[in-house]
Amino acid sequence: MKRTKLKKFSEKGLAKRKEKTEITKKLHEFFLNLWDERELFNGTFSYCKCEETGKILTREFYRENSCCYSHILSKSKYPELAFKKENIMIVSPDAHAQYELNPEKTPNQLKRKLELLK
Repeated sequence: MKRTKLKKFSEKGLAKRKEKTEITKKLHEFFLNLWDERELFNGTFSYCKCEETGKILTREFYRENSCCYSHILSKSKYPELAFKKENIMIVSPDAHAQYELNPEKTPNQLKRKLELLK
């Protein structure tokens, strides 16, 4: 069996990867703090409601799932809004995926997008 050589990264490439890793860590911490701010308690358990469907998202299953944090205006196109609370909605992973595929089927996220673009 032929061995494949591992790719070597340039200094610039390594620095860029390190920077991206740091941003990802900071973004995850930002998400957790955002959850804590928006979290509700019903006397039995802590949760957030999906801002698209109203579905209950329990803390233990959803808080650390980055798929629950929807950047309404994408990080790639609007990097300056990546850490803006008004640009992030807490939604179920299905609602997040649907927004990415077909925003017209997610009226609450689409409405927020139009508000942010004003």
